[in-house]
Amino acid sequence: MLPELHCLVGDLRKAISKIDHDYVRDLQVNEGLSIAFSSIKEVSEQSAKGETDLYTISSWCRIPFYDADFGVGKPVWIGSVGSINPGVPNAIILMDTKDGNGIEAWVGLTEEDMLRFECDREFITYTSSNNF
Repeated sequence: MLPELHCLVGDLRKAISKIDHDYVRDLQVNEGLSIAFSSIKEVSEQSAKGETDLYTISSWCRIPFYDADFGVGKPVWIGSVGSINPGVPNAIILMDTKDGNGIEAWVGLTEEDMLRFECDREFITYTSSNNF
């Protein structure tokens, strides 16, 4: 049986709250980064063998993409060309909307998962689309 969404959200919040100054310092000393990369490699290998589902989630929120001006004005919209994470079928990138009043989610899933995702009525109630 799958865990309830609120349980997953609670677990995610707890995990994120552990990423603080001390955690980052520990990664920087005592081969912490090597241990972290080994864990990532192990999970990636399990995913490639079909032993587990791997989802990568990255937040680009508060990165001032819309402030960039290379002499032709600021961007109207920021997007991704091609796959959002080549080689990794389940990837989600979050970033602020241009007006700063929302969050865009770029979601890349396997075709089967995307069909389920697009038809999830509960999820859809929290979304809107600009149809770019």
